[in-house]
Amino acid sequence: AIAADKDARVAGSLLTIREGETLRDTLQQMLPDHAGGSFETVTLASRSVARFIADPNSYVPDLGGRGFWLQQNVWSGSKDRGSSAAYDVSGWGFTGGTEIATGVGKFGLSLGYMFGKNGNGENSNDMTANQLEGSVYWRGNWGGLHAFAKAGYGFIGFDSTRNFIGSDLQGTVQKTSEGEWDGKLVTASGGLSYAIPAGRLSIRPSVSLDYYRLTEDAYQETGGGDALDLAVGRRRSDELALNGGLALAYDFGTVEDGIGRPRFELEGGRRQILSGDLGETVAKFKNGQTFKLTPEERTSGWTGAARLVGGTEGFRIGGEANIEERPDNVVIGARVFLTAAF
Repeated sequence: AIAADKDARVAGSLLTIREGETLRDTLQQMLPDHAGGSFETVTLASRSVARFIADPNSYVPDLGGRGFWLQQNVWSGSKDRGSSAAYDVSGWGFTGGTEIATGVGKFGLSLGYMFGKNGNGENSNDMTANQLEGSVYWRGNWGGLHAFAKAGYGFIGFDSTRNFIGSDLQGTVQKTSEGEWDGKLVTASGGLSYAIPAGRLSIRPSVSLDYYRLTEDAYQETGGGDALDLAVGRRRSDELALNGGLALAYDFGTVEDGIGRPRFELEGGRRQILSGDLGETVAKFKNGQTFKLTPEERTSGWTGAARLVGGTEGFRIGGEANIEERPDNVVIGARVFLTAAF
């Protein structure tokens, strides 16, 4: 009824549909991002930075002064259609940081840029996120004990494109609605790990907490006409999770070779969501009634990672591939990093 009032061709394309599945797919094109893909995109980017700070292998060698580090990361994941839409997310990021040694550990600053993409998964609708995030952190090594704490704040620019494609008696109907809005991401994490050596082998249990809160501003779409452009309300999502893991490491050198000896690790664990919710999406067409779209709850899952790191006393380089379970699929990621002291 709303489309018929505002655009005869959009209305005609809906009225010519004879199959329920086709109608469902067509109506999906008219909905904004609502399934949690934006939250997944920006938090996967931020969590990669936290992984670096939590990893004892990426610890900047302590030569009595300052150190710096660089990291590049990529990620990819998806969600199948359920009570809310499907999505496919992917992205990459680049982060740098500097830290200084003190008598109570190392204090540092980091700044990163991340680019993420959130596609609908079943049509050509998509959203991009340009994310700039700064963090302050502390971490320390005392024998086999590694501890860390991190707090961060991110600014995100979102851009969305919704493509309506249908057909009426006159032919193909194609229109595009575009939206722009800003978001802010608050992050906090902290944890402990303890390495227990046994010759060239060692095991390292770990535990940590992380918290993410994403606030997205309201926005008005343009370009698609009154039948398709939406006014979308402000949205807030958050999540608190407990992470537990156990890593098995093998040093390719002997224990006398120093801190630069190559090391390979395999780690398994679980990320358990303790609290938090994805925000409802509230939207309306011009002069239409407000409607709400409720996302599915995010789920806990098993995690795994493989790492390789090596270098010299003042310089290290390493890489990691990681995976995280989802109900019907997995999230995969990778990162490479280097650290140096001076």
